[in-house]
Amino acid sequence: MMPGQDGLSICRELKNNERTSQIPIIFITAKQETESLLTGFRAGAVDYIQKPFSVEEVFARIATHLQIGRLTRELLARNQELELAIARREEAEEARRNADERISRLSAHEELRWVLAGFIGQSRTLQNILKEIERLNRFNNTSVLIQGECGTGKELVARAIHHQSPRAAAPFVAVNCVAIPFELAESMLFGHVRGAFTGATGDRKGWFEVANGGTLFLDEIGDMPIGLQGKLLRVLEDHQIVPVGGCRPISIDVRIIAATNAELEKQNFLSQARFANLRGDGGCRYG
Repeated sequence: MMPGQDGLSICRELKNNERTSQIPIIFITAKQETESLLTGFRAGAVDYIQKPFSVEEVFARIATHLQIGRLTRELLARNQELELAIARREEAEEARRNADERISRLSAHEELRWVLAGFIGQSRTLQNILKEIERLNRFNNTSVLIQGECGTGKELVARAIHHQSPRAAAPFVAVNCVAIPFELAESMLFGHVRGAFTGATGDRKGWFEVANGGTLFLDEIGDMPIGLQGKLLRVLEDHQIVPVGGCRPISIDVRIIAATNAELEKQNFLSQARFANLRGDGGCRYG
């Protein structure tokens, strides 16, 4: 009803302008026809006030729509943040799936590498050892001692036992007992808690925890520090470890495969431990 340009045209221009499109528009009108009011809403108005009006009503309507606008902007901002978080999560999930697929391919490649078919040889000794490896599949939790001279492939046999077992998808952790520093041996095997000793600035998992669910291969176990033998025996019996400086035992499910080139029976090494003894002459016995 304004001269030159009516309120509807101004409303449309404001809504078509990017700078003013989000501003709530309220019509103050003397018209009461339904079609006239609907035309105003179609143009972009959010409310209308009929004449005659009070200033208090106008202020109240303005305050209400400013609050609605503010809440709407906050909601849109939160939605954008949520969409970004969802997008990042989807990217992370995709990366995880790709990593899982890559790990699966590597695991399959590793399995093909270490299955019994990968062993080359026709000697009676090798055939007997392969048969014993197959027999060990029925004893998934049985600890194994592999004996033989240096260079005869004791670690290859240990990996074959692991990859032929139900634990194949779990970690295979190889530890050279000769290389374990005496002062750090217990910490490296069983882990430690923060403050357990000088330099222990945080909790650290030991090899037993890292290998949980899988296999821990202790190479040259005959060179393990004497002080650790009793603790290793306790782990074999109780299936629990206590980190250095800790007081709560941690349950573990680890298969121990040990190897040595020494004659442990003469040394009375771990004489009370229960190992399946796989010898280089093809013999296998259970103690």
